[in-house]
Amino acid sequence: MNIPYGKLRDKLIYLCKLYGIEFKLQEESYTSKASFFDGDEIPIYDKENPQEYIFSGKRIKRGVYQTKKVNS
Repeated sequence: MNIPYGKLRDKLIYLCKLYGIEFKLQEESYTSKASFFDGDEIPIYDKENPQEYIFSGKRIKRGVYQTKKVNS
């Protein structure tokens, strides 16, 4: 069964409002580099103001990232 992304997102937003949970839609750039476990902030990409960011984790190989605390 396929669920369209927009429909799933809208349902999730509705349920969050219903239960008093804050919903934050995260832009996708840098999400594979930032580490949740290490508390990395996820910046928003701006092509007019290119900036280098330093993240605590590092990519070992496809799908395997190493953080300061945990290998995921």
